[in-house]
Amino acid sequence: MEGLSRRRLLAAVGMGAAGAALGGCAGGAAEGGFRRSHPLRLPFEAPQPDVEGAIPSGTDGVPTAYRSFVSPPYRSVASPPGNGGTVTTFQILYGPPPPPVDENPWWQELNKRLNVQIKPILVPDASLGDKLQTMIASGNPPDLTYVHLGVAPAAMRVIRQGAFTDLTPYIGGDAVKEFPNLARLPTYMWRNSAIEGGLYGVPRVIPIVNGTIGLYRRDWARKLGYPEPPKNAEELLELFTAFSKGDPDGNSKVQTWGLGNIDTNLVRQMFRVPNGWRRESNGRLVNAIETDEFEESLKYLVRMWKAGVFHPDAPNLEFSRVQDLYMAGRTGLFGGGYIPLFGRTGTRGSLRKTFPTADPYPLLPPGHDGGDPQMLQGPGYFGFMSIPSKVGADEKRAKELLRILDYYAAPFGSEEYVFMTYGIEGKQFNYDDDGSPVAIDDDRVANWDTLSYMCQTMENAFYYPGAPEDAVLAQQTLKRAVELSVADPTLGLVSNLAISRNAALSSYNDDRQTGIVTGREPLSVLAEWRRGWRERGGDKIREEYQEALARAQG
Repeated sequence: MEGLSRRRLLAAVGMGAAGAALGGCAGGAAEGGFRRSHPLRLPFEAPQPDVEGAIPSGTDGVPTAYRSFVSPPYRSVASPPGNGGTVTTFQILYGPPPPPVDENPWWQELNKRLNVQIKPILVPDASLGDKLQTMIASGNPPDLTYVHLGVAPAAMRVIRQGAFTDLTPYIGGDAVKEFPNLARLPTYMWRNSAIEGGLYGVPRVIPIVNGTIGLYRRDWARKLGYPEPPKNAEELLELFTAFSKGDPDGNSKVQTWGLGNIDTNLVRQMFRVPNGWRRESNGRLVNAIETDEFEESLKYLVRMWKAGVFHPDAPNLEFSRVQDLYMAGRTGLFGGGYIPLFGRTGTRGSLRKTFPTADPYPLLPPGHDGGDPQMLQGPGYFGFMSIPSKVGADEKRAKELLRILDYYAAPFGSEEYVFMTYGIEGKQFNYDDDGSPVAIDDDRVANWDTLSYMCQTMENAFYYPGAPEDAVLAQQTLKRAVELSVADPTLGLVSNLAISRNAALSSYNDDRQTGIVTGREPLSVLAEWRRGWRERGGDKIREEYQEALARAQG
């Protein structure tokens, strides 16, 4: 996950209030009597290709690791998937737009490989929500439309009203075998992206525990006398206070802090706060903010603030600024999308370019009492590519578009993966002596392929050229996190009210939490906060999720 969109999603994970939508799986619905027309029929999951050097994780939700690249790459698509016409797309854009097709060799090669002419509408991530809603409201969305309900929850209305094709007849069960690369995508991704029994797009897969594991400055910790990671809440507070007070970088002229943001996920996992909601033994849903665990986590955050652990502007810093502070050696912990943390060109490697002796190392939060934490599962995907119903009603056209998405979803080590991930050999990358693709450092070609973001699998494999052991480290850390994780029980359910109230409720919760943590309000206002949450729609959202649970159980 990238940029501001990632920050919004992490905020949604952290608050766990009002059934916040993570990747659009929970929350939001149109008024009316929507019911699933059929039970959820998940696509068959085929095994990953058997290639030399693969290290399977053995755990659902944890990608395969590779110490080296597959050499030579193999073909995963037998023939060009398109029928020679035009395919319009609506896609998210990170960074500058690509050159137009007549000046863009990668785009030209993409059209040739797909045997279609791609006509994209590219939207910067910061404006995706507004643009998506406008596009859908036009009644004529492109053939392949990127839908992200986490930043545009109102799209749930038109999905429920039939604007997009339920792809279950094409990819549910064994039908997905017609699209071999889609069949290799993990089951959890399909399950979590389903909307009350329907598969309304092909998602972009990410780890199921993603934004809640960070890298801490283990070199700072060892220098300050903490050779082992913290084992409980008291040790963690002591360590991060030392990061803020103990001159860990040896430069007394430069202020350092433990964290650049108020990392509520870190603390809630320590105190085993429910992941959004908890389903009690009697079947009743309880929101995270209503629990004793939440209150204890809030008390701890107050202690952290008073200890000076956080950057003074932490309540207001954007994600990019939090990342900048870490990369500048000013903070001791950073968490973002899990895959980009590692490798020579990831967060670990990039930090070491500036600080060669730095040792950024993955940190799983300890349980507050010395036991295990309760990690927060996310949806395991980041938006999905949908086919409008007007287009998908034509079976031949729907299957052509799914074949194109099948190309995009090519697995690690395939020729198609190399092209979608690294570009054109000799122009955008070369293979080094070890057979690893290495990008050519040339600003003129840097953004040729920025229109590629659809359902690629680059976040479904651990591979880090130049840092091969990072793949194993990343896999082992994530495996432990997944083993300790819990899902939001409302994932995949629909509440009629959440779509219209979720943004306001999240803002309300953010304001109350920040007021308490920073000392603007006393902890005693938590009772008033909880009452305000219920009155602003929390109780009604709970009721609607309860009804959806009952429907899901038949």
